[in-house]
Amino acid sequence: MDLWAWLRLLRPTNSLPATGLVLLGAHLVGGWPWPRATWTAAGAMWAITSFGYVTNDLRDVAIDRVNKPDRPLPSGRIRCSAARAASVVLAALAVGLAGSIDALALLAACLALAALIGYNVRLKNTVLVGNALIALLSGAALGVGGYTMGQPWRLVWPGLLVTLFILAREVLKTIEDVEGDRRAGLRTIATAWGPRRAGGVFASLALGCVVISLAVRWMAEFSATYLIVVAVMDLGLVYSALLVARAPSPVNARVGLRISKVGYALGLIALLVA
Repeated sequence: MDLWAWLRLLRPTNSLPATGLVLLGAHLVGGWPWPRATWTAAGAMWAITSFGYVTNDLRDVAIDRVNKPDRPLPSGRIRCSAARAASVVLAALAVGLAGSIDALALLAACLALAALIGYNVRLKNTVLVGNALIALLSGAALGVGGYTMGQPWRLVWPGLLVTLFILAREVLKTIEDVEGDRRAGLRTIATAWGPRRAGGVFASLALGCVVISLAVRWMAEFSATYLIVVAVMDLGLVYSALLVARAPSPVNARVGLRISKVGYALGLIALLVA
């Protein structure tokens, strides 16, 4: 088995942070120790997120042969049949873990899985609708952690910050993939509106994220340490916004995505010390 190929397929650098958002949400409203429900919800979130990445790659094999031919499925390092089996296991794991918490958690897990299937089958081929869905699911992960502690409403502002950040990244991805998406006939914000307008939307979202990140400091009564760490994240967002707005090429979008990965980590650290 090609372990590295499976790691690339499951995207632990993305799925584990989503899991961390659940734990972080519990930390923000209740501190430590976390109850069993929090750990179980975190496991379910990992399974749901990994399911989304695997099914997305299965759907995009033809597109990735153009955009990213080195990925596990288009390169043939993992067979599509094996990836389909993995997606079934992940979905079953998510449902089983969520069902062990309560009926509402089970319903939420089923809706999340259905939403990801809908995204891969239909909503990905839309202007912003699919992007907004992914962003909302990411922001809701914080609320899941709060729910396991009985206080999800306290995470509205931090959840909004995460949602806006992820939405900006989603728009940036469409600029990076615009050439392959056009060949495949996909309708994204970059293919429908053009990279320049998409770059303007990304810049607006990134700058909006900066404003919200600063507002959260007072709305959620976070510490001064939060403000210091999040300011570093904001500098990266501002730089990426200026870079992409000026020249919205796939290369600059790729640079912006790399910066945003670091920024995402800094944002999580900022919330952790809040």
